[in-house]
Amino acid sequence: MKKVCVRLVMLALLVLTVHAGFSQAAEFPSRFKVLKSQDLRISHSKTTNLLFGFAIKSVDLGSGEVLAQIAKGAENILQVKAARQNFSPTNLSVITADGRFFSFMLDYVEDPVVLNLSFADEEAKSDRAVLQQVLLDEAALDQIGKKVAAEANFLHRSVGKQGIRLSLKGLYICKKTMWFAMRIGNNSLIDYAPENIRFFIRDKKRSKRTAVQEREITPIFMADRSDVLGGESNQLIMGFPAFTIPSDQQLVIRMAEKGGGRNLDLVLPPRTILKARLLPE
Repeated sequence: MKKVCVRLVMLALLVLTVHAGFSQAAEFPSRFKVLKSQDLRISHSKTTNLLFGFAIKSVDLGSGEVLAQIAKGAENILQVKAARQNFSPTNLSVITADGRFFSFMLDYVEDPVVLNLSFADEEAKSDRAVLQQVLLDEAALDQIGKKVAAEANFLHRSVGKQGIRLSLKGLYICKKTMWFAMRIGNNSLIDYAPENIRFFIRDKKRSKRTAVQEREITPIFMADRSDVLGGESNQLIMGFPAFTIPSDQQLVIRMAEKGGGRNLDLVLPPRTILKARLLPE
C-alpha cells in the first residue's frame, strides 16, 4: 500500500512538472518578438547587390560557401555571391549604422530573377549610395603611395605557400590614412596572378558552433596589381582610412590567385598595427 501511494505522489509531481513546462513554452512567444528572415536566392555566376539606407557596420555569414563584400566606394551596398554551386542553405546577418538589423536566408539558384534589392527608406534617401568620406583626391593619394614605396623596410611579417610569399614590409600613417607596404614573392616557375587582395578584421578565438565573424575594410588606394613572374617579386601598396584593432581581434590580409589554389592569409595582431610610423613629409 505504501509503495502505491509513493508512485501516485511521483506521478502527480510529474504531471505538474510537464504542465508547467508547457505553460512556459506557451508564454515564450508573447515575451519575445520573433524577427523573420527574408529569403534571398544567389548564384555562383552573378552578383546580388543589397542597398541599405545607412552605412553597413557588420556582416555575418553563416557559411564559408558564400562570399560577401561591401562595394568599393559605397558603404551601404553589400555584394553577395555563392562561393560554389549548390551550397547548403545558410544565413546572412547585416547591421547598419542606424542600428537596424537585417536577416536573410540564403539559397542557391542558377539564374536569379532579382539581382538588386533596396532596403532604404525615404528618410535615408532611398536608392542612393553612401559614399565614403574622401580624405584626399586621387592625385594626392597617388603621391603618398609613391612616397610609401620609396621608404625602407622595417617590418618582417610574412606567410608562404607553394612558392608564393606575401610579406608586410612597412606600415605608415599620413593625413589620417594608413598605408601598407607589401611584397609578393614568387619562388616557383609558374607566374602568379593575384585576383583580389582583401582586408578583414575578425575575432581571434572562434567557437566551432558560432558563425565566422569578419568585417571587411575597403581600401581608398591600391597600386596596380600586375602578375608576378616566376622567380621574381612585385611591390604592392594599399591605403586605408586609419584604424586600430581591439585586443581580442586580428587583421587578416587575404590574397587569392586567379584560377588557382595558391591563396594566402597573412594574420596580423593588434600590436603590429600599432607599429605604424609617421610618413615623412
